[in-house]
Amino acid sequence: MKMFNALGNPNGNGCWDNNDANDILGRPFIFSDNPIRPMETTQGYHIGYGEVKVTQANNGFSIYRFSVTPPWQVDHSIIAITHIDRPSSCDLSIPNYPAAPLPYDFHRGEPTYEGHFKQDGSIVSEKLFQTFYEENPVTTPGRCTYSFVTDNPFMVETYYELKTAHKIQSSVIEKDYQGTTFIQKQIQTFYESNYHHEPTRIVTTDSKGLSMEKKIKYAFDFRVPIFENTSNCYTGAASFLGYFNSLFYSGGYSTSFSTCGGYTNDCFGTTLQSFYTALFNARKSYIDCRKTNFTGTDALPAFQVNHNTAKENANSDLKTLLWMQDIYMNAPIETSEWKNNQLVSATYMQYNNNRGDAFGVYPEKIMKIDLASPSATFTPSSVGSNNISITKDSRYIDLATYDFNKGNVISTTGRDEIPVSYDWAYNQSLPVVKISNAVNNVKEKIQPGEVTESFNFQLGSEHHTSPGTNITINQTQIGPITISLPFLSVSAQVTANFTLTGPSNKTGYLCNSGPQGTSCGSTSSSVTYDNMPIGQYTLTPTVLSSFDSYTFNYSLSYSYQGLVLSSSGLKEFFYEGFEESTGGNITTGNSHTGSNYLNGGYTVPFIIPNSRSYVIQWWNLSGGIWKFNEQPYTNNFSITGPVDDVRVFPKDAMMNSYTYKPAIGITSETGPNGKTNIYEYDTLGRLLDIKDQDGNIIKTFEYHFKSAQ
Repeated sequence: MKMFNALGNPNGNGCWDNNDANDILGRPFIFSDNPIRPMETTQGYHIGYGEVKVTQANNGFSIYRFSVTPPWQVDHSIIAITHIDRPSSCDLSIPNYPAAPLPYDFHRGEPTYEGHFKQDGSIVSEKLFQTFYEENPVTTPGRCTYSFVTDNPFMVETYYELKTAHKIQSSVIEKDYQGTTFIQKQIQTFYESNYHHEPTRIVTTDSKGLSMEKKIKYAFDFRVPIFENTSNCYTGAASFLGYFNSLFYSGGYSTSFSTCGGYTNDCFGTTLQSFYTALFNARKSYIDCRKTNFTGTDALPAFQVNHNTAKENANSDLKTLLWMQDIYMNAPIETSEWKNNQLVSATYMQYNNNRGDAFGVYPEKIMKIDLASPSATFTPSSVGSNNISITKDSRYIDLATYDFNKGNVISTTGRDEIPVSYDWAYNQSLPVVKISNAVNNVKEKIQPGEVTESFNFQLGSEHHTSPGTNITINQTQIGPITISLPFLSVSAQVTANFTLTGPSNKTGYLCNSGPQGTSCGSTSSSVTYDNMPIGQYTLTPTVLSSFDSYTFNYSLSYSYQGLVLSSSGLKEFFYEGFEESTGGNITTGNSHTGSNYLNGGYTVPFIIPNSRSYVIQWWNLSGGIWKFNEQPYTNNFSITGPVDDVRVFPKDAMMNSYTYKPAIGITSETGPNGKTNIYEYDTLGRLLDIKDQDGNIIKTFEYHFKSAQ
């Protein structure tokens, strides 16, 4: 750190140069680098415990130690008050003033020791912790100033820098004692990635020297080399004080200050201004470079441009990993297990993004390498040389596959290749169907289509003109753009002027008239521009009406070729329990399962999707009793009501259906054979009993509380 005064040259340790014989500023002061508010610069809470002892009566005790810079570790010489009285030379023992904030202690709060002892003080086990940090080469500049007299130009300054660091390694030595001997195990965790702070390697070594190692690769570790060439801007100015000193000494400013001959010389002020300019221009260039390459918002940064290009060109596997980087979803992708540097097993989790946006990333497949004996060879997964795909070890085999939709798993398939599928209800929060040997892969997907939107406003009294607005339209495919004034129920005439600017510019005039409103003649209320090019457009409309009787709601509609969300896929089963249905025929209470049933006839909307044979099961209420029915299913099957729990599935599949009392638990489970179990709860939401469909108790639960002692 360096100290300045407003008229003097830089120097440190609380001193200023006395190179002006007429200097009247060298008065005695008492300075300390301990601020008036001593806790202001303390990292975190101002009270910390370096050692904690936990004792259990007649059961020994435990000792925990932490890195919190306890009092016995403080160097009191650095906070002693020092009397400064115009020293003839700068005394390095004099602290800088004003004091800079205390540097961040990256180890603060980290455990250093954990020991467990018997009642007699003999040790049972202990752990010794170590952590290692690496400082970031980029620092943040800071400056403290103090003026001794109001409106006096003399002041002192301290320049400092704020540093960050990341953990690169942690180590735990565990010792389990048997008398005076012990068995030792060391666990070393490494954080080796440049792109995240998750553990990438964990090495466990036992007392015999046997080494077990786990290597983990995450989504952020898959980088496309051809698009990773964006400069990080790490010039000298990235490290503030390093550049400060380099500029001052190597840049020749130290010599320039010395030759100026005193603080009051114009030469000194000019040199000081030049130094400041060079110092801060360099820092500004660094910040500007970072904005251009990484963090800017005025234009898409260079890194993001390259990243988007890579994502656009990538295949499904790599594209999903790049999506995960976009949404900061740094999930483990590949994990390999090693024994004495020999591969034992490896697992790869493949993700997919069927939906095609930030909300569609889910696990798709688990792959595994099973080895009969350890192997010396392994090909870690990485971005292929073609920059569009992932390369993996050829020994991976599929262990299980998954389908997700709206955040829920809808299908799983194991090594037996028999799918197990699910359906969800209760606002997509609970599974109501689990079925074996039937497929459900109906998923949301964003795909090209026509997007219709509107600009809404009020017209009429006091609102004769729509508010000014600029509407952004992103045309993703070549096709029509339509702008229209919708149906008008008010006896008024409405007109609209608009401009459409973008890859193809248009202007137009529209008119629409309600009942008894002034006729628009040949002027249309809608216009369509065909074959509009891909790109971003700006629609600027002005909608007018002279109608003055009252205010009414109106809009301007527009449609374009964009991206729409739709669902598609195969679903080989159907279930309707009427729990979320509404309407006059929905009756609450006395249902077969759940809360509701349909008090009327029902036509099943399920359409058989393939050549498999299907069956239908349902329950209808007759004579106050719910009766089970089953028969082969045909399309448009009609059921005489009252009806509940309609189920359609392939003949060789096995379906279970469920109902719930949300926030309490499951209330019924119906198996493939139509047998139903009912779950009952008490007023505290605790499960009381499970009954079969005839009301017989299968299992009961009792709760007893231990009396206070």
